[in-house]
Amino acid sequence: MKKIFRLFTTVSKRILSISAGNYSKKDTRFLFFYFSWFFALMFYMGFYLVGKNPLSLLLPFSHFHFPVPEKRSDKTLYLSD
Repeated sequence: MKKIFRLFTTVSKRILSISAGNYSKKDTRFLFFYFSWFFALMFYMGFYLVGKNPLSLLLPFSHFHFPVPEKRSDKTLYLSD
């Protein structure tokens, strides 16, 4: 529990120091990874809540479904006792 609290305090201190205007190259890398993980989690969480597969966006023509032509035709079925 102390490790989680310590991690939270260090992250909040880094974000506050960056917002004050004094940041270094290490802080910009931290912000990049922080926000990239945040947006990735939001992306996957949105697909999870909707019930869709996010990896289907990687396959071409899987997002838009084309209508399937009807191949069945009417046939007469004769039954006997």
